[in-house]
Amino acid sequence: MIYSHGGNIFSTGQAPAAAAASQTRQATFQQYLLVENAASWRCHNLAFSGDVTKLAQSLRDGSAIAVSDGSYKSTYGTASWWIEAQGSSISGDALVPGLGDAQSSYRSELTGLYAILDVCHYLCSYLNILEGGITIGCDGLEALRKSFAYKLHFEDPCFDLLAAIHRMRTTSPLCWTFQHVKGHQDSFGSELDHWAQLNILMDARAKRFLTTAFSVPRFQTFWQEPWSLWIDGKKVTNKFTPTVYSLVQDQRAVTYWGQKADLCSDDFPVVDWHSIGTAIREIPRSRRVFLSKHLSGMCGVGKFMLRWKEWDHDRCPRCGSSEDSAHIWLCSGS
Repeated sequence: MIYSHGGNIFSTGQAPAAAAASQTRQATFQQYLLVENAASWRCHNLAFSGDVTKLAQSLRDGSAIAVSDGSYKSTYGTASWWIEAQGSSISGDALVPGLGDAQSSYRSELTGLYAILDVCHYLCSYLNILEGGITIGCDGLEALRKSFAYKLHFEDPCFDLLAAIHRMRTTSPLCWTFQHVKGHQDSFGSELDHWAQLNILMDARAKRFLTTAFSVPRFQTFWQEPWSLWIDGKKVTNKFTPTVYSLVQDQRAVTYWGQKADLCSDDFPVVDWHSIGTAIREIPRSRRVFLSKHLSGMCGVGKFMLRWKEWDHDRCPRCGSSEDSAHIWLCSGS
């Protein structure tokens, strides 16, 4: 659905919760991935080692493991992932969805987790795995916690990826457990366990894959997103409430305040609203309320005390003149 408000274009949409399955049985799992279009943005440089049936057995008995890591640079993100068991493995690289201002190291970590969940979905479908388990690890503790041990809220950063991860996890036949892997352990000269070795390998792969990310078109949509909000062709990935509120109310507020005698709407574009907002958020809420009331003039001065019927006059107690919020700073009375 597409609609406009105040000159801004909004759109919403929905997609099937599950991908349509191919009607033809493929000879290998790799061919199955390609046919099902899973080998697009999250399955670059696919590599298979060993027997996929051994991997399937480990998924069924819960002994399989998976590791991912992400990289972020110059508004581009990548992730690399690895799934293994019993000497068999599947690995690949992923591009992080979203435009430049949506990218972050955190989003790259989430993309690696998403890719693992996605590939495991296709493994279960191809090999008819109806129950089992897997342990997934990465060095992004917050990404792991938000993906596997958290009640999702629509104002969470990277809500689109998190919502897709939650949907895949809750509909998966596998039981998902997670393990935090301390990052960059090779920098400390300590003995590395298998988890650490895989994490270092994925970190290096993701960094190398950034070269590809710099040269391919951006994309914003992906499978298992429950819903999305678009404004002028750009998907909003976080801060939904302030973004929509700003688009709906900002111009209305500028028009209203621009009609005031002591303000001019032509001055609004040259105000550094971002810096003012940052400064305001640094002070206590009680002080913010005071500033808002005082700057708007709606505070306990004579003008409003009379209007609120608290006083029978609007005079300044120091000089006797009519008192408004501006008068407080100009009053010469003692």
